[in-house]
Amino acid sequence: MTFYLPDLKPQLRTVIGGILILFSISAHSTIADEQWGDWYGSTGMAWDLSSNNAQGETLMFACHGGAFHIRMTTPEYRNDLMADDTISPVTILINQSSYETERSNVSHGDNYQLLFEQLKKTTQNDTLQWVSSPLTSALFSANGLAEAMADTDYQDCIEHP
Repeated sequence: MTFYLPDLKPQLRTVIGGILILFSISAHSTIADEQWGDWYGSTGMAWDLSSNNAQGETLMFACHGGAFHIRMTTPEYRNDLMADDTISPVTILINQSSYETERSNVSHGDNYQLLFEQLKKTTQNDTLQWVSSPLTSALFSANGLAEAMADTDYQDCIEHP
């Protein structure tokens, strides 16, 4: 026996329609994440890029709330460590070049812009490393990062909702 949506009672049609919409939205949200080399995430409405290294650490760059954010999670620190609230300023090493962030709640400074621009210039052979107190990460590959960031400039980032 086959049921067609128009043959069902109005309340049941509404429930089934709602379930179909929910599945459609869920499927769309899982498809929204993209992969660029060793980096994954989205540069659309929710700009958030992440990469993992062999030690189980995750380095994240995000644009939201009018700021560029840098976050790190490790097996020891399950809650995000953020450049805005760590014990000391965070330095991101690209290969062996240092890009230090300011220790403030606002990531609009020149240091953040310089770091953002340097991240866009990385190549597949470059490495990244988070350095701060209490943690220095293992190395992350920059493979795919420049490609992921290609369509965004720093002004777009700090104007991101």
